[in-house]
Amino acid sequence: MAPVTIVVGAITIVGVGSYEGMCYFQIERIEDPFQVFGIVSDVAPSA
Repeated sequence: MAPVTIVVGAITIVGVGSYEGMCYFQIERIEDPFQVFGIVSDVAPSA
């Protein structure tokens, strides 16, 4: 493989990995009781 291909692939892997990691470790807390009830109501039929 050409060195340019390796460099571009490495940059792509680092970029995608960083993005996935940022999304995975992001914490969103839902404290509104009505929103929590809505989420639980949506999940309950499939449980």
